[in-house]
Amino acid sequence: MTAFVNGIDGTPSSWVAEFALSLAPESLLGGGDGGAGPPTDAAFATTYALRACPFAADAQGGARAIGRGVWLVASGTALEGLVCVDEAGGSSAWPFAANFYDPFTYITVA
Repeated sequence: MTAFVNGIDGTPSSWVAEFALSLAPESLLGGGDGGAGPPTDAAFATTYALRACPFAADAQGGARAIGRGVWLVASGTALEGLVCVDEAGGSSAWPFAANFYDPFTYITVA
């Protein structure tokens, strides 16, 4: 799951956050569902990536994964165009003075 974050307190940029969907068996919930013992945080264990963008958008924007550790980001009100951000912190931009919002990636299965 990929999300665009307009800002995080104390930082000068917008961000991309990606979380692995980590389904947990009900037995980790414990308590009333038949599991043993009280609930634990094990049900929330997941891997994630959080990367800064080279701009700050006060509103709008969007992010889509386009490869492993690579995201296409729409800069929203920052008016930077489209930006590609990678897991290592690198970026490439395709400037365009318009408000890009939520770029979609379409996958066609033949």
